[in-house]
Amino acid sequence: MGKQMDLIGVELENVEASGAGGSVWWCGGGRVAVDHLSDALKSAGFVPPAPPSPVSALTRAMRSLAGQHDLSRMLGEGDKRIRGSRALVEERRSGNSLDYAVALRARIEADVLVIDPEDEAVRPETAAQLRAAFEEALREFTLPDVTSWLVRVLRRLDAVSLRDAGGVYYIPPRGMGVWSKLSDVLRVSVGLSLYTMPTMRSAEAAEAIFNAVAREMQDLCVAFADETAEGGLGQRALNARKDDLRAAREKLVRYEALLERSSAALHSQLDEVDNALTAAILLAEADADSKAA
Repeated sequence: MGKQMDLIGVELENVEASGAGGSVWWCGGGRVAVDHLSDALKSAGFVPPAPPSPVSALTRAMRSLAGQHDLSRMLGEGDKRIRGSRALVEERRSGNSLDYAVALRARIEADVLVIDPEDEAVRPETAAQLRAAFEEALREFTLPDVTSWLVRVLRRLDAVSLRDAGGVYYIPPRGMGVWSKLSDVLRVSVGLSLYTMPTMRSAEAAEAIFNAVAREMQDLCVAFADETAEGGLGQRALNARKDDLRAAREKLVRYEALLERSSAALHSQLDEVDNALTAAILLAEADADSKAA
């Protein structure tokens, strides 16, 4: 087997491109065993997504136990929530009022499920159900797991969402070969119905795609500008935003070349946010230096 393609960082510079790219979407599918999907992807030369974390597995397991009159809630102290700790809460109706009682508490310690011993002593059957559901959640990808991974893959293929809410994506020519190969694997292993529609070389198609790219750039600029104005981001986070902004500009340049269009306004907006980030980084550096002195 050849070198695997890491789709969460795939390099496409040397991929031969042809055609005008395509619009892709998918539907259907369901739960799939982690080992089954991982083996299928590896055998095709891909790096699979990371399996569900113990914290995610606990959340899913608790929710699977919650019925019509039970709730799954994150535990906490005061207003602070403790990640990796959850409780099964019983909802009891008394006349016109509702009362709530904690039925089972559990947490993750060093990636291991720990159920409160007092709760387990009172509800051994519920505790056993939680352990079984937890183990099952560790072994399975849900459809949202696969979908969120696919969206990350599409970003690495330089794709852009054609709809505000996502769901339909345009992939440039250089990413179509990788997508086609990946689609074949997912159809068989996950049962997804994946569709690809070749993009027509027309002014209308180019306008729709470029508008989608512009929307992505504008949304990113607004989000970063708001974060910078609010303050509170550390130096590391600010540098990460700057790297993301640089990657966004490079994507815009690639689409401008592909679609033979340009937008000085978008570049100006990116410059404005970039300058604000640079100023915030300098302030963060000065603040760190003053504290170290």
